[in-house]
Amino acid sequence: MGRLTLIPLVSLVVLACAACGGVKQTAASGSLPSPLVKQIQAEVLKQAVILGASSAKSIEVYGPASHVAIERASSPGSVGGTRVAGAWYLIVLRGNFAWNGPVPPGAKQPHGKIAMEVWSPKTSAGGGYSLGNRLPKTVSRLKSPTVIDLS
Repeated sequence: MGRLTLIPLVSLVVLACAACGGVKQTAASGSLPSPLVKQIQAEVLKQAVILGASSAKSIEVYGPASHVAIERASSPGSVGGTRVAGAWYLIVLRGNFAWNGPVPPGAKQPHGKIAMEVWSPKTSAGGGYSLGNRLPKTVSRLKSPTVIDLS
């Protein structure tokens, strides 16, 4: 099966699980409101540039926090940038991922075991996913995540 045909299949599976009540949340610090969970699921599903989403068994959601706090925790080398008002979240997927977007000539397609996105429900412009093989240690500065179970 081609890589591009996996995205609609994964979307269908996740939506089916959500519809039948198969999506559960757990968190040491509390849970997220149901409408927000649905927004996060939709955000994960629309990211067609990430292949391997079917390997993700759950979504880890850190936040809410300020945009600056989320940026600094997810990108340890960042110095701040534009301050954007509102509640921001760090969405983390664990699995085996490959970037399906354009890459510079001669560059290899990025792969990773972690896919992260800085996201806010108030804006349609997410930060885009970044791929890596481990979560930055600076993420521990944020509250414990809410885990949305996709299995």
